[in-house]
Amino acid sequence: MKISAENGNYEQTNALNVLRIIFILCIIVFHTKDGLCSVGLKVYQFISARGGYLGNIWFFMLAGFVTELNYRNRIIDGELSVTQYVIRSLRRIYPLYIITTGVMIILNIINENYNALSFKSILLNITLTTSGWVDDVYPLNVPGWFLSQLLLMKLLYFLSARLFGKRGFLSTIYIVYMTAGYALLGRNLNFPFLYNHNAEGLLYFYSGCLLCVGFNFSTREQRKYVIASCVPITVIYILFAWKQGIDTALGSFPIFLMSLVYPLIFILTLDVSALNKFLSNNEFLQRTAKLTMPLYLWHVPIANIFSKMIAAGLLKKGAVTLIAYYVTIFVISWMTVNIGYRLHHLKSNKASRDIL
Repeated sequence: MKISAENGNYEQTNALNVLRIIFILCIIVFHTKDGLCSVGLKVYQFISARGGYLGNIWFFMLAGFVTELNYRNRIIDGELSVTQYVIRSLRRIYPLYIITTGVMIILNIINENYNALSFKSILLNITLTTSGWVDDVYPLNVPGWFLSQLLLMKLLYFLSARLFGKRGFLSTIYIVYMTAGYALLGRNLNFPFLYNHNAEGLLYFYSGCLLCVGFNFSTREQRKYVIASCVPITVIYILFAWKQGIDTALGSFPIFLMSLVYPLIFILTLDVSALNKFLSNNEFLQRTAKLTMPLYLWHVPIANIFSKMIAAGLLKKGAVTLIAYYVTIFVISWMTVNIGYRLHHLKSNKASRDIL
């Protein structure tokens, strides 16, 4: 089975969208940690310590996979200009990103943190070029660093597909980028486009691209052997790591995820028919998955508001506050999605009336 837009079965990748909600929750736990409530559960502590890796690596790989799936041939054949490509990549993300950045600006003004609101900072935030471009700083809405780096990776993808796509060695370019990312990882070079965030983008985004290529050059039967070999190795590693400690046992937890665990999740989700159908056809799960980006962009501003209320004595740090926080971000994310739908329908209706 080939996963490609041309043969019409790319809808099966909808199952991967459902998994986004799991990884966004990992990121939310990582960013809130013990700020609202101390949770003694080992699983929660594990996620609060490593949820950033768990979530961001998955989203980079998923973005690379989907970009390769949906845009490779259209870019190579010249069907898309760079402007069309960027607009398609950002049109569902950028408006909410700007709104949540505006909320963070207001919160910084309330906290009298004017140093964070310099002209340079505002400019980098508005242009989505805070992390890994000419400078490498976290945006006002911290999770936006991923979007900044993702935009850069997508532009590099467009350039690479145009230059090397018809020459037949685009996959080799992906390997070069991944190698460069691995070489830069952890070196913290203070130089434009060679920062650690660039290393993460190059390594994980293009591993997703290469994974999609692998699907198109393999059969389901061949991937069964991959599952058969990877599952026991993964289980043994996890059991050993649970006893010895993640970092001691695995050496590099992010590389373990990228090279073994996440490819296995991709293969199982796409190739196991029962699992794929359940995730793809479950309306509740599909609707919940649509909350992913609002949750991603709202959780830090709302966490800041809750922390401010705790500092002012309006709330007490504890389980009730933590539950209230999660309810709040889900409700606001749900409202965001519904407002987006209504605006989309209004725009569609207006376009229909203009045609008539």
